Amino acid sequence: MYGDFEYRRNLRRERLMEKQRREQLRRVRLITSLLSVFLLFAAVVSANTLIARARDNETPDYHKYYTQVYVTSGDSVWKIADAHMSDCYDSVGDLAKEIIAINQLDSEGTIYYGTTIVVPYYSTEVLMGDSY
Repeated sequence: MYGDFEYRRNLRRERLMEKQRREQLRRVRLITSLLSVFLLFAAVVSANTLIARARDNETPDYHKYYTQVYVTSGDSVWKIADAHMSDCYDSVGDLAKEIIAINQLDSEGTIYYGTTIVVPYYSTEVLMGDSY
């Protein structure tokens, strides 16, 4: 009879310990799952933030080119600069100064009807010219 009592007591103890092990395993799995979900969420938010910042910081690559402009009646360096103005210049005056320098014009930028002048401009397109 004493052996039967010990056997049942040991059996209950083993069942209780098994139940405690299962409960502890369940907690570990729950914590691991929650941590995994949190880390996945943080990774997605971080990736989206980086992508959004990259898109905001994207500035197009501008390439500088030159074109010839035929001077017609009534043209001035300022009018031509205004017609070719882009965001790459701070002001029309800056572009006009560059046109004057490139074409080696006098300080007032005097141009004459029937001549051609070189005018710089910027484009995001890559243009391939003829190679000589």
